[in-house]
Amino acid sequence: MRTKAETIRTNILSSNYDLIIFTETWLNDSVYDYEFIDNRYTVYRRDRSFNNLKNKLDGGGVLIAVRSDLVSDRKVQWEWNCELIWVTLALSRGTSNHQKTVTMNICAAYNPPPLDHSSTNDLCNNITSVLCNNTHEHTINVIIGDFNLSHTTWSQCSDTLSLTPNPSSSQIENSFLDCINFNSLRQSNWVTNSLNRTLDLVLTNSPEYIQLRESPISISKIDKHHPPLEIKMNITAKRVIKQNTSTYYNFYKADYNTINNKLSCMDWHHELEINDCTDINQVVDTFYRILNSIFVQHIPLIVRKQSKYPTWYSSALIKCLQEKNKFHKKFKKFNNPLDKLTFNLLRNRCDRLTRQCYAKFKHRTEKNLKNNPKLFWTFVKNSKQNTHKFPESMTYDSQTATGGQAICNLFCKYFNSVFKPPSDIPINHTLCENKPTLSTVTITASELNYAIDRLDAYKGSGPDSLPPYFLKMCKKSITKPLLLIFNKSLALGQFPQKWKLAHVIPIPKSVYSADVTKYRPISILCATSKLLESILIKRLYWHVKPNLITQQHGFLPKKSTLTNLASLSNDIMMALDTRHEVHAVYTDLSKAFDVVDHSLLLQKLSKLGIHGSLFRWICSYLTNRSQLVAMCGYKSEILPISSGIAQGSHLGPLFFVIFVNDIASNISYSNFSLYADDFKIYKKIETSDDCTKLQSDIDCVADWCLSNGMTINISKCFYINFTRKRYPLTFSYSIKHKQLPELKHARDLGIEVDSTFKFSIHVEKLVGRANKTLGFVIRKAKVFQNTETLKLLYNSYVRSMLEYCSPAWNPVYAVHSERLEKVQKRFLYHLSFKDNISRSLRSYTSRLEKYKIETLKVRRDRADLIFLYKLLHGLIECPDLLHLITLNVPKLSARVIKLAPFTLPNIKTNLGQHAPIFRIMSLYNAHKEDIDIYHTSVKKLKTVNLSKNATLSNV
Repeated sequence: MRTKAETIRTNILSSNYDLIIFTETWLNDSVYDYEFIDNRYTVYRRDRSFNNLKNKLDGGGVLIAVRSDLVSDRKVQWEWNCELIWVTLALSRGTSNHQKTVTMNICAAYNPPPLDHSSTNDLCNNITSVLCNNTHEHTINVIIGDFNLSHTTWSQCSDTLSLTPNPSSSQIENSFLDCINFNSLRQSNWVTNSLNRTLDLVLTNSPEYIQLRESPISISKIDKHHPPLEIKMNITAKRVIKQNTSTYYNFYKADYNTINNKLSCMDWHHELEINDCTDINQVVDTFYRILNSIFVQHIPLIVRKQSKYPTWYSSALIKCLQEKNKFHKKFKKFNNPLDKLTFNLLRNRCDRLTRQCYAKFKHRTEKNLKNNPKLFWTFVKNSKQNTHKFPESMTYDSQTATGGQAICNLFCKYFNSVFKPPSDIPINHTLCENKPTLSTVTITASELNYAIDRLDAYKGSGPDSLPPYFLKMCKKSITKPLLLIFNKSLALGQFPQKWKLAHVIPIPKSVYSADVTKYRPISILCATSKLLESILIKRLYWHVKPNLITQQHGFLPKKSTLTNLASLSNDIMMALDTRHEVHAVYTDLSKAFDVVDHSLLLQKLSKLGIHGSLFRWICSYLTNRSQLVAMCGYKSEILPISSGIAQGSHLGPLFFVIFVNDIASNISYSNFSLYADDFKIYKKIETSDDCTKLQSDIDCVADWCLSNGMTINISKCFYINFTRKRYPLTFSYSIKHKQLPELKHARDLGIEVDSTFKFSIHVEKLVGRANKTLGFVIRKAKVFQNTETLKLLYNSYVRSMLEYCSPAWNPVYAVHSERLEKVQKRFLYHLSFKDNISRSLRSYTSRLEKYKIETLKVRRDRADLIFLYKLLHGLIECPDLLHLITLNVPKLSARVIKLAPFTLPNIKTNLGQHAPIFRIMSLYNAHKEDIDIYHTSVKKLKTVNLSKNATLSNV
């Protein structure tokens, strides 16, 4: 399927099957599901690996694709060490008033030749085990696949167990036939191949539901040994929730000239009654009432429809497909040769039109890459992931809901269960001595215009149905009323109730499921409220910034995962360089953003000098919020939010940072690092007393969580002993008297850290993911002709992955650097092969020059220098690293000597020389002749030639 992916996908698009089953797929984990199938299907597959049968990496593999509107689930626990996959399908029986749910177990299997006792017995035992342990009433079992029973002759006689004894049948085949008889299965496939043999079997305990014949529609090139089969099953499958039709305003086709004229001519002071108003809700309601009256007149209403065809299908192709399906049904029903002839003609025409439409779409996508990049990235994205749908029946806490409205209410109940009831902690409003205060804020027109310019025009609308696109198109006329509302809201200390409602969309954590606990919420807020927050957050941040701890790297300007990881890496590498070990404890807070206590947060804001009308506004902003779940055009009931911060907002992350700012107030002995709620505490260990001190600081963190209403998820906490000693010091760390497990490696903010800090595990996993993504890029690039398009895909998907946070983990050893470089070598080889110049450009160096690409080693060095530049120029705020940079101040001398700009400390080991700060200082010393880091810019740093001393190997 790897070489036929595009053909298979195109043919599946023109078909309408509920289930599609493949054997011998030859797929591996480098191939994404939606490269060969469209997103109408949920794909379950099991690729061959070294652990599977025959210990061959190539070949084999089974796949079941189920329409996304059917309720299905893969049963991994049923699958043994043989090439098969089990999927269950929910069925409906009975009348509409008394429907009963039954199950169909579908198995796709492949028994590769030559047959042997071991593999066949595993296959038989697996089938027997599953069927014997799932003997529920009215369960339908269907086992489909290539079993390679070449010497078995099957009989259609209904009074036998579907088999005619054959003297030439081997003992292996007879044992498989015994398995069929034991499980009361019948073979229902009578379509033979070119050698008059039946290799592909359809085994079932309910043959009365199955009608089978050779398929007139070929999804792939026909194999003479395996003719394609078409199976019709007379059952009713449970479907997913259908999209509820609704109407909405099409803001992209509005008459903005008339709208702007009407908005500009209004006397907003009079219309909104700003001077006499004491309730901001009245002002906001009046504002939206005026806008809605204008929308009705000048914005067209359209019905939200969900097309079952891709966007690139032409009307002629859609009509041809409909005609083809009509004659296909007629031929199956009446078996008329004329219907078959008409069907064949229409099928050929559909294939031709599909290829033409797809070719035009690909050409248009690539041609409009600069003008419409969203179309290009949507095309690529659709090949990597599926659009999930919701089953029509879902469960939560032993409750079952059916239908869109009931499921929305069930989701809303689950999402609200994580909130905590409000506490009655008194808030101290007294002014803090020796601290500046912030009590009033007034927004200017220039601030509002700047904020509107920075809006993403193509974001969706929130609960108020006002999208950012409308705000940008009506910027000049809408600025005045918004400015009046914003300043009135801040002056009164009231946040409008209309902006406190959030629409929550459930998103599956991994694959779609009928269990609501397998979903996470995404909050959608009003664009106007987020506009106000984006202006206000700057004032709040600069006021509280002097009181924020420097170890917090999350949700703050000039800080990122890079500063967090680089600081941690430098501390640990320098400790290991001095022959010490470092014990690091990683903690996890459960639902940290949802359980923030409002009273405690307001108390901490008060201590930071937030008072007056601004304090009342924040209090109003946090309290009396509510949310509803919106999905598939349905909406749940509105439920209140009693704790937590508004997710998806601008102010919420800053409020959370303020809330956890005192988490380390009682830590006395250890170092720590924060990225939002990701907390790491570590200490250099010399004696067992240091371990006891680290445990004491861990207890302080646990006490803080208890007093602040936070819960530590101990099952996700662990510690790592970073050391290179042969006999390291061991200690049993615990949280709340529960011992923490010791891990040898773990994932930390996207980087795999191991106990020796060599980053060897990270490099291996990174190269594996990069090669998988590179294979996807190369396959998708077949449809594009321009080399720059392929380079864009590589830079976006592959190279960005290889360079993520590289200053924190730059490889210590050359073998790791070469492993990373091989990924780019493979890409450049393919690029030169595509341009038909691979023979003339045999070396890696020549290909780099041809396509104007730098080695990954040079790019990592450049990233180190840019990190140093930003650190020195204040573009990155990380005092923990900045104070380690030691400038070389020479003594006065009559001679002019070009000294190294930085003084390097005495380093004992190779690992210490690759610590981030030591490495970037020594790197700049080596390039001091080419770069003046104090008088250059980031733009110039990106163009400096750093490859003069690089050693490049040939392919």
